[in-house]
Amino acid sequence: MSKSPEQFGGENPEAKKEALRDQLEALIKTIAKRPHLKVVTELTPQELFREMAEGRDPSRAWFWQQTKDQKTGKIIEEKIHLPEEMMTRSENFIRGVAAHEAGHSVITRWPDIVPPEVLQQPGFNGMMTALEERPTDQVVRDRYPGAGEWLDEARREMFAEGEVAAKASKNLGYFPKFLQLCDLLVYEPHTQGKNEHLDPEVLKIYEKIRGPVENYEHTLPVEGSNEGEILEKTKERYKIAYRKIWPEIKEMVEQDQGSEELREMVNQHQQEILEDLQEQLREELQEAIDQAMEAMAKEAVEEKEKEKSGKGSKGGEDQSGKEGEKSEEGEEGEPEVAEPQSMPLPMDQLSSELTKALKKSFDKLSKEQKEALREKAKKNLEKLEDDLVNDFSGKISENPPETHERYDKRLETEKKEEKSPEERREEKERQERIEKEMKEAEKRMQELKGKKSHYEDVYQQIKDLDEVLYRRLEEVFSPNVKSEVKLRSSGAKLNLPAVFRWEAEKAVGQPSKVKIFESVTMPEPKDYAVMVLVDLSVSMRGEKMEETFKTTVLLSEVMNRLGIQNGVFGFSNNVMEFKHINEKLTDKVRAKIGDMHVLGNTFMGEALMAAAGELDSVSSREKFLLILTDGGPSDPGETNEAVNYILNQTDQKLIALGLGRGTAMVKDYFPVAMPNLTVKDLSETLGNLLEDLILHPDQYKSGKK
Repeated sequence: MSKSPEQFGGENPEAKKEALRDQLEALIKTIAKRPHLKVVTELTPQELFREMAEGRDPSRAWFWQQTKDQKTGKIIEEKIHLPEEMMTRSENFIRGVAAHEAGHSVITRWPDIVPPEVLQQPGFNGMMTALEERPTDQVVRDRYPGAGEWLDEARREMFAEGEVAAKASKNLGYFPKFLQLCDLLVYEPHTQGKNEHLDPEVLKIYEKIRGPVENYEHTLPVEGSNEGEILEKTKERYKIAYRKIWPEIKEMVEQDQGSEELREMVNQHQQEILEDLQEQLREELQEAIDQAMEAMAKEAVEEKEKEKSGKGSKGGEDQSGKEGEKSEEGEEGEPEVAEPQSMPLPMDQLSSELTKALKKSFDKLSKEQKEALREKAKKNLEKLEDDLVNDFSGKISENPPETHERYDKRLETEKKEEKSPEERREEKERQERIEKEMKEAEKRMQELKGKKSHYEDVYQQIKDLDEVLYRRLEEVFSPNVKSEVKLRSSGAKLNLPAVFRWEAEKAVGQPSKVKIFESVTMPEPKDYAVMVLVDLSVSMRGEKMEETFKTTVLLSEVMNRLGIQNGVFGFSNNVMEFKHINEKLTDKVRAKIGDMHVLGNTFMGEALMAAAGELDSVSSREKFLLILTDGGPSDPGETNEAVNYILNQTDQKLIALGLGRGTAMVKDYFPVAMPNLTVKDLSETLGNLLEDLILHPDQYKSGKK
């Protein structure tokens, strides 16, 4: 375990603390690429008053401020305040948190692109904030070897402290499923299997979305990317979140809303509910209520004792801010009467019989009562979500995510302010743009459910295979080989852990031989292009075509996830171009592939030349042309000429897959062929073939296989 600033040793702990502050400033400057930034550990009196007035604990407050030239817009000064509480933690914890926050500055842009109406859906803001934590860690790991140790120590300590669960249990009496899932999104790699406290349904959902979550984590801009390239990667992550992860999390949010409505119902209609229950269930609920009341009373006593000893836990968080607001309003400085805390009730521990009975009681309420409970439950969950967003969102950000609270206040302010015609026009255009984006997003979601697109319908059938094949090929196509770091006496890039070791030795008067510059050798990237040519002659109809189409969809999706250039052509009487090799796999392209159907004869020659020409247009080092067919060509002469041209005049590897029994004739035309393939095993066969192609590409040239 690393030492805290007070444990560094030496006669002057304050000097050591100041040295650590300097190190953190260098660390954040280096990672965030912010040369003007200064790190401070104390707030000015004005800043201190503002933090307290806004209901924040100054000892835990992150504060970031920029001063810009009014004429040029250039940054004159930039500073970030590190919380006093954080500076008492271990050295590696502090560095890990600082490096992580600097990482947010490098890649976190999703608040810039998510429409407010999407963001304000219950749970969406919290999901995006939690999801962004892991890629933010990962970008620091990738670019700064050695920093991973700091990040891991900070994550393990924060997970052990369990603040998200503690806040939920204190306020509600239980840990909502949505927050459990968000906790997993952030900490799962560091839980070491210690998830017994989580709902089994939550663990099941997480396993379902694990693949997309890990894909989100590793969808990162390369070092040196410009702002446009960073935004493109942000959009890719947002798409993964919206299409693959949000539908599952949304269901959790809706379940929590139902639980919270029942809890609020018991709070507001306790006597009526108890009278309405059968004796056994009444006893169970009464016992839960008694335990909750006892816990509240105990907490109140503890708070009173802390106040008497001058160690109030809130540090002015609630009372000071609210009293100040009341005084400004001229109400004789009287403190605001806080809304009574609703009773925390362990909804996750109630029996299923009691929960069903409570739902029946809820159904008996009037429409107005139900609406009031729904709104109160919604606000309760939004408050916890806002806490999560405030805790995890980037602290060095010009555009932090808008919490529900800030969104509501903004709307209220906008209603009070009279807008000019120009402002109203801009607002209208913004709303129209948002509505358009929402409709497009909704359309994509509908397609994902297979309601409009044949392609998406088939993808739903094979999406599990997609994940299996992707995981199998990921290491082959994009090996997770760590960069090799060598330390040198001179160079342009500092190795941060080495710098800190050098400073530590220097501080105690030891001559240091530590080399502080790094030379990084990255593994050679693998560069591939895969062209698929599909036989669409009438003999392919039925099961052959169904399985071939599934294979085409599977291959297109996996190649897209791996970042491998991939094209899809078809042929019968003519050549059909479904996806060009340098074309992105958009929804429009997916719909085009979805129109694939059988017709006509088997004219291979022209199709082979067209596919080879398409493949020849890219500069990839390894190029593979796969043809899926169930028989011999209708143009044998032209087919032989095309095959000879591809093998002798290009650098492409040509492989034919014979679909079904009785397809041995493909070997007569293609030196490298796999005949008599069972269509049901086509996906597995394709996985074996692709893996072998990458590992042994030379065996597939000119019939050497």
